[in-house]
Amino acid sequence: MIGKTIHHYKILEKIGQGAMGQVYMGKDLRLGRSVCIKVLPSEISDDYTVKSQLESEAKAVGLLNHPNIAILYDFNN
Repeated sequence: MIGKTIHHYKILEKIGQGAMGQVYMGKDLRLGRSVCIKVLPSEISDDYTVKSQLESEAKAVGLLNHPNIAILYDFNN
């Protein structure tokens, strides 16, 4: 994944991995800002339950506004 571009986000380096996928440091090529990108593994990316869980997580995070909580810029399923 390193060096690939997804939409307008360039993947620079892997920074973590968990049960729901891998997390990468990236660059928003439109706005020039640093971002983190979470990618589901292919074996679960077509699972409706997993996609629904991730979408619920994204919606919940998108409602939050606090300096100690990450800002969600984009979501694509």
